[in-house]
Amino acid sequence: MIGGTAPTSTYNGNSGIEIVLGTLLSASLQVDFGSGNLQANVATQFTKNNVTSTVTLSESASISGAFFSGGGSCGGNVRGLFVGNAASRAGMVYKQAGNAGLNGGNPSNLGTIRGSVALQRGAITPQN
Repeated sequence: MIGGTAPTSTYNGNSGIEIVLGTLLSASLQVDFGSGNLQANVATQFTKNNVTSTVTLSESASISGAFFSGGGSCGGNVRGLFVGNAASRAGMVYKQAGNAGLNGGNPSNLGTIRGSVALQRGAITPQN
C-alpha cells in the first residue's frame, strides 16, 4: 500500500448527519489477469463515542482493460484502475454501506464507510 485518504463514516442519525474520520489500516489486491478477476481487501478503524471499531471490506471485482469494479456482498463495492508499466500500480475507491463488515456488531452506528487507496505491485506469485 502506497497510501490513501482517511476513511470517512457518514451516518444519518437522530441528530442529523454525523461524519467521523477513521484510520486506513491496510489494503491489498489479489489480481488474476488471466481470469479477469481480483479480490480487494481494505481494513479501517474508527473511534466514536469512546468505542473503537474495525471495519473490513473484502470484495470480488471484474477487470476490463485497465479498469476494475465489483461488489455487492454485504453492501460493499470497489472501483479502480491499473496504471504504470505492466500495471505496477493501482488506484481504488471503496464503499461499505450499513456496517455489514463491522467486526463485533455495530456498537457505534458508523453508517457508510468511504475512502480511496493507492497500491503498488509486490512480488508476482505464479498461479497453478
